[in-house]
Amino acid sequence: MRHLRYERGRLVCETDYVRGRMMKTDVTVFPDGRFTLTTTNRGEAASRWVAQIQGKKVLRPVRPGGGEVVGE
Repeated sequence: MRHLRYERGRLVCETDYVRGRMMKTDVTVFPDGRFTLTTTNRGEAASRWVAQIQGKKVLRPVRPGGGEVVGE
């Protein structure tokens, strides 16, 4: 993986475009387990990734007309 490297004791992954698709995402994992996630022009994608890692539900049911299901 050309975007992944080990630098000053940290694991770093910086992406711009991968296979022609814009990612613009940087992830740094520190030796103590902390990490930083930086995105550019990605909307809510990073928030959903973190929520999923934390075990939270990221998908919600919707009605066929496009409205949310009340109480979900």
